Amino acid sequence: MTRRVFRYVPYVIAQDAGAAPEYAARCVSGDEEDRGAESGVRGHPAQVEEWQRR
Repeated sequence: MTRRVFRYVPYVIAQDAGAAPEYAARCVSGDEEDRGAESGVRGHPAQVEEWQRR
């Protein structure tokens, strides 16, 4: 049997400033059926909202 030793190492969880957020929506109808329409990944929430209105 191999023995392992894990030591405490301080760490920080931070958002990657270089990563751009992604927004998407998917159309569903109730719990049983998925209609399958998807907006695709967009760069701004307003683009997804426009897709939803259409």
